[in-house]
Amino acid sequence: MKSCVGKGEFEGEAKSTQHGSERGGDITEPLLKERKELSCRNVTTFALCLVVYLCCNLALALFPPFFPLEAAAKGATSGIVGAIASTNPLCAVITSPIFGYYLPRLGVKFTFVAGIILLGGSCVLFATLQWLSGTIFIVFCFLFALVGGVGSSMVQTSTYALAGLLFHGNYGVATVRDQHG
Repeated sequence: MKSCVGKGEFEGEAKSTQHGSERGGDITEPLLKERKELSCRNVTTFALCLVVYLCCNLALALFPPFFPLEAAAKGATSGIVGAIASTNPLCAVITSPIFGYYLPRLGVKFTFVAGIILLGGSCVLFATLQWLSGTIFIVFCFLFALVGGVGSSMVQTSTYALAGLLFHGNYGVATVRDQHG
């Protein structure tokens, strides 16, 4: 059997995982001994992804203190404000598995950049809602929250995929960053 070539991998890994441990030890033992070194490029790329991830979540975190008062002045009830606020995370929960399925076809880079553009565009357009009122205000709030949810879903899904690509042997190190769900 031909082995994978690369630092941190060895020839017996595929054989021992297919036919059990023939040497009598734990099959994960060689993986712990031969851990892939983290390159500066991987760490820098992942740090920049974390900054983008933080900005995407800040876009959601800065929304609740200011929006309810503005929406009440435009005629929205507290139930509608709650529905608008929950539209973004609900859309992200629904679309994340879809983007996870189509990620190999779309590509990690395209999904990441398109998500940033969608989320940033929805935040900018959300700021223009101050000049609308009534039903049009509420409709556009829902619309921009849906677009923001799709963008947030794209960024989060592609960030996890990128973490898997950058830290192939150390995926646990990369996923410690996100413990909120």
